[in-house]
Amino acid sequence: MCNNFTVCAYKLAAIFEAANLTDDVPEPFGMPALDSAIASMREKAITDGTQITLRSVTNQMYLSAADGGGSTVAANAGEAKDWETFRLWKMENSDYMFKIRVIKDQFMGLNDNAELVAVTKSPAQSGIFQIIRNKDNIDQIKIKASSNGKLLQVMPDGSVKANGESGGSWSNSDPTIFTIHIDKNKQMDGDRQLCSFYGAEQAIKILQVFAWWITRDSGPPSCHPPNYPGYQAVLDRAFDWADKYNLRVIIDLHAAPGSQNGQAHGGSRDGTVRWGDAKINETVQVIKALADRYASRKAYWQLNFSMNHGHHKLD
Repeated sequence: MCNNFTVCAYKLAAIFEAANLTDDVPEPFGMPALDSAIASMREKAITDGTQITLRSVTNQMYLSAADGGGSTVAANAGEAKDWETFRLWKMENSDYMFKIRVIKDQFMGLNDNAELVAVTKSPAQSGIFQIIRNKDNIDQIKIKASSNGKLLQVMPDGSVKANGESGGSWSNSDPTIFTIHIDKNKQMDGDRQLCSFYGAEQAIKILQVFAWWITRDSGPPSCHPPNYPGYQAVLDRAFDWADKYNLRVIIDLHAAPGSQNGQAHGGSRDGTVRWGDAKINETVQVIKALADRYASRKAYWQLNFSMNHGHHKLD
């Protein structure tokens, strides 16, 4: 038994390193592969959690959610601040289909007059939009609403409606064209974003040991709960290795359901914090499930709930 924590940590790291020299862990493995995957994703930029601003090429105004959300979205802001900053939710199995979230957490959609609004906080009731990039200038885009197949376009009064026809030019006189700015300094690069970008099957290979999120094992791999890639097996394997090398395992629930800090390592999809009183029962269920699964294992030492880097403003 290893009694010194530092030595134990070193030995466990050595086990992971040694695993790379065997057939136990498929390639790609380790930090070089992970770093390369993240770099490639950042270069492409648009994925889950990407923060953007949109500026009309015709009236040179930014799209702005009135009052930060709960009403219309219009091209009427002279500068980009919080109300003009939107977060993307990438749709699974589609490169350029997104839900668009405003600062107060409403999602964009269309009202009965095909006008762009942000009124619902339910992802299930959100509109879905296709981002079409100009091949000759990737900073220019058109946005197609899935609900009616029309392009968003800025009307003379600054309102935005989904009534534009597909095709046409990329001239600065076209009201369906927007300039997109991506805030790469706030780009999230957790495994949720990697899974969304690469797809579930490839994400499993990239994140063989860096397997942070555990949900259920049944069902096909998916980039969103409850069928997130089967990382439970990775933690099982860690216990097997610890048994083999006579080590002890501390399970650390590093992220709480809903995300306690709005960061990638806190499980957030787009930078929002959703852990709070409403999530306590779910959090207890997660802790209990882990204890039930591993408390009888020889290598089990303790189960921590660290709430890493908790946000000071929780709902």
